[in-house]
Amino acid sequence: MICATRQSSRVLRCLMLWPLCPKLRLYHQLTAQETQVALRPFYFAVHPDLFGQFPVERKVNEESLKKLSEHIQTIQTGGHTRQNTIAFYFRNIKQKNSGIFQRVEIKLKADLRETIVELLRMCGLSLEFIDSIQRNGNKSRIPRQMFGTSQWIREWEKQFHQEDAKENTKSHLGSWLQRNVPRAKENAINNQPIRKETEKLKRMLIEELGLIDIVWDSDWRYCHFIACLKSFYRLLAEQPVTMKALRGRCLIFTQVTGVSIHGNVLLGKEEVPHNWFKMITNIKQFRDIIEVIPTYEEMLSSYLNNVEIKQHSSDPHALLYLKQLQTLVGSLKKHHYDGDDPKLLGDWSYLQLVVESGAGPLSLSPSGQFSVPTSCPASLVIAFLMQNRNTAQERIHKQKLLNIEEKSIIEQCVYELELHSLKKENNISSADMIYCCRRLHKLYMSEMASNVQLLQGANINVSTYYAVQQDGTLTVPWNWTDL
Repeated sequence: MICATRQSSRVLRCLMLWPLCPKLRLYHQLTAQETQVALRPFYFAVHPDLFGQFPVERKVNEESLKKLSEHIQTIQTGGHTRQNTIAFYFRNIKQKNSGIFQRVEIKLKADLRETIVELLRMCGLSLEFIDSIQRNGNKSRIPRQMFGTSQWIREWEKQFHQEDAKENTKSHLGSWLQRNVPRAKENAINNQPIRKETEKLKRMLIEELGLIDIVWDSDWRYCHFIACLKSFYRLLAEQPVTMKALRGRCLIFTQVTGVSIHGNVLLGKEEVPHNWFKMITNIKQFRDIIEVIPTYEEMLSSYLNNVEIKQHSSDPHALLYLKQLQTLVGSLKKHHYDGDDPKLLGDWSYLQLVVESGAGPLSLSPSGQFSVPTSCPASLVIAFLMQNRNTAQERIHKQKLLNIEEKSIIEQCVYELELHSLKKENNISSADMIYCCRRLHKLYMSEMASNVQLLQGANINVSTYYAVQQDGTLTVPWNWTDL
């Protein structure tokens, strides 16, 4: 008993020291997620879809993006890289003439970080995010604003698609709506031709390829969606035979290219059509991957007293998810056979666990789900679950009640304020959404009827900032201030 107690104490002490002691952590390499976020402003500057009227520049950028993608993939898989030189054309946002481009030549390096820094530096783009990732020690935490709402993305969107930059979240909601609702309605009217063209092209592709559906899984607006559809249509015209493999599937434009665990086809909205084509030609190989995933989920659950395994998203990338499962299962299996783990008591089927990428933190979410990075030692995972299982159970129960209340207050706001839609972004918790909706309902139902009419037919998106989107959506912070 004493030995077991000492062993448990050592594990818990290691758990507390894990974020603090460099000796307990591996040398930090850029993860796939960090690489994608760091390169997002660069993709915005050089993506071929921005050069539709300039075929020479478009062709150069498309070929260079292919080489860059292959170079990054080789580094991430541990292969041998060649230090080639690639060229890009990009438009400086300070230049008013849309036909003037700058050409830069960049030497690809064996170090992924150095390559990314060089790409951003040569194009005059911010190094803020890449500098925030330390080479040694601290686990990386990607700030929320890096996912689609940061200033550099807004600047590029404003240049190419007339999007609005963020506004101060301290603005008063009532006065902000009075100023911006008319502009939002005008944007919605002006966006109708783009929306109609997008829906027409979408229906045509579904019928021609026999698809179940085409889904736009992104916060980006319709102008980006139609650009992706047109790129896909050109690929269909060039490779009609290969595209027959998509029949009976759902096509989802999202963050990365691949096949989901449910067999849906994922196309990265920031990638060039060549990468889409390479994946589609090998689409049958994903069938074996999808079939083996449930087996690994069951193995992971069995090592942790039947804990329920949840996916990070509703339909994750099959290959990436399988690799994460294999890594974590392998770590737990070795730890189990070494006989080092403490005795796991009782049934943990009431707990929920989400497998994260290697760079994420070991944590318990407000909704009660354990987030477990694949790089975390098995002993720390087990100790963390044992220490926090009661708290997790309480949070899961609380989250179920919050989900019911959130759904109810959203429906009430939509009905009584006569909104067209009321949604939230993924980084807004149920508690924050409820808080926002209650105050919104109270504010407008306590004022004159004319104020309610101001929001008639409006599309409201709850986030952390103010913005009027190109399609007329009003984005407001959940913690807006009163008059």
